[in-house]
Amino acid sequence: MASNYFTNKAGQSETIELTSLDEYCTEQNIKKINCIKVDIEGAEMDLLERAEKTIQSQNDLILIIEFNSQIICKSGNNPLYMYEKLLSFGFVMYTPKEVPLKNPHKVTSFKEISNMEGNLIYIVGTQKFT
Repeated sequence: MASNYFTNKAGQSETIELTSLDEYCTEQNIKKINCIKVDIEGAEMDLLERAEKTIQSQNDLILIIEFNSQIICKSGNNPLYMYEKLLSFGFVMYTPKEVPLKNPHKVTSFKEISNMEGNLIYIVGTQKFT
């Protein structure tokens, strides 16, 4: 998989070779992942589509992902589709109010985050904030 969404100020870009999370976990025989932190400037949907098997195989996964609708759109993806894809994995979504995390806000609709620029926390399974 190769990804190239942005160029530098001089209009230059570089294509690099990547592997998917699903392929990497299979090759390295990784069975359990506790947390994934994602800040990949618009390539979030690429990750989700190429990590679906790995994400769905985890019972208690925390996914911290930067959500910026403008960058997601600029990369040719749809922020609403990304939101719905994450919900389809069984994630419950939170926005951090402070660091360290204490009582984060539970997101209940796309409208709450549609203009957001920042990290979102997704939790699937039995892990919960206390």
